[in-house]
Amino acid sequence: MREFFKHFSMTEQKFIVHVTDHAHYMEEEGEYTRGEFESREEAEQKCKEIIDRSLEELFSGGMSEEELLKQFMMFGEEAYCEGFESMEYVKLKCRELSTKK
Repeated sequence: MREFFKHFSMTEQKFIVHVTDHAHYMEEEGEYTRGEFESREEAEQKCKEIIDRSLEELFSGGMSEEELLKQFMMFGEEAYCEGFESMEYVKLKCRELSTKK
């Protein structure tokens, strides 16, 4: 087992961004990857960009946090990677957007 770790370097680890398109849930095209990144921070940033764009497309003025979250769970694109809590971020952004008038 130690022999394995001698050959494994943390610098070689890639962080893969996966996306679930809730509009195509349980369909083959509903799951895909959106790139490999050298660092967790880069991957998380890509996840946030995808989620932000999706929420902004779904949001309409006056929509409540709960309404936006419901729309996201039916039609949004949820991006995630190792170490990133996508739904926590989605809920935070729903709260932020819903307070904008």
